[in-house]
Amino acid sequence: MLIIRKGGVKMDLNDRKRRILHAVVQDYIETAEPVGSRTIARKYVTDLSSATIRNEMADLEEMGYLEQPHSSAGRIPTVLGYRVFVDSLMEKYKLSVTETIRMQEAMNERANQFDKLIEKASLAIANVTNYATVAVSSGKKRNRIKAVQLVPVSANETVIILVSHEGIVKNKLVRHEVPIEPNDAVMLSAEMTKTLGGKSLRDINLETVNNLKNDDPKSTELIDKVIAFIGEACGELDSHAVVSHGGVNLLKFPEYSNVEKAKEILEVLDNKEQLQNMITLPSPGNKVNILIGDEKNGIKLKDCSLVLCNYEFNGNEGTIGVIGPTRMDYARVVSALEYLCEGMRPQLGGGTDKLEQGEEE
Repeated sequence: MLIIRKGGVKMDLNDRKRRILHAVVQDYIETAEPVGSRTIARKYVTDLSSATIRNEMADLEEMGYLEQPHSSAGRIPTVLGYRVFVDSLMEKYKLSVTETIRMQEAMNERANQFDKLIEKASLAIANVTNYATVAVSSGKKRNRIKAVQLVPVSANETVIILVSHEGIVKNKLVRHEVPIEPNDAVMLSAEMTKTLGGKSLRDINLETVNNLKNDDPKSTELIDKVIAFIGEACGELDSHAVVSHGGVNLLKFPEYSNVEKAKEILEVLDNKEQLQNMITLPSPGNKVNILIGDEKNGIKLKDCSLVLCNYEFNGNEGTIGVIGPTRMDYARVVSALEYLCEGMRPQLGGGTDKLEQGEEE
């Protein structure tokens, strides 16, 4: 027997009520239509009569787990009903081979570039779940320079490549008045890597820059451009990065057929500050955290749920989340997020062994 507390009062859910609540939630997730007793009797709980199921559904409504949108319609889950479902009744979803391959491809894409990884991972989750995704890097780790490489593409154009110890690569094409020879670019690259290697943006001071210029006066202009780029790149890496994908996926659901609702959620997904506030809600450890409906603590998205999971890769931390209607397929979303975040944790490609667990479609 399942005991749920509501307002400090214990309420018992026997096996029959649990089976019926599970059936209502599952059917509503699949169809978006209010669920009637005949549907439950025909598809899910075949050992009970429609009349018995109807009485049990009435009890579940009185207890706050179901509601009836119209007097002549079937019933749909409430926030409390969904909460009981995800906490106690939901069965684990096994990702298909196709789904795991999609995420493996994302995680194996340019493994040395953390920002590219998060971009690809967010897109992969959106494609697998068919909902919207948001990913935020925490910006807590101070990025340190590993190498600086200068690649001349012409006498007055050079590509600056910055590699961090955390596995992030940034590059930029700069133009300079004073030409530079390829051999000079190689020597300057080695000198800058030697001088700046292991330093963070905060460690680079005027003395450091002047020493570089004194060693190679003819490259003063290019050195200034490199230092400016390092400041730009490290400043970006040390701050919160927010990426979002799959907003258009939500327009396929009847919950967002209303123009105002669709506009509301698309505006939120387009607002980086709101997304950052939304996605950085505390998530316990590396566990998946599910926020349903009005549980989102002030996040103004009606009839919407948010599923969050923390990730870690090469010392970089953050959170990735899935946004969808309250009747989202929670089991699929949870499995996809767990697979992705666990695969990223040890090293990129760490989830390869899980590929064998997928089911063929």
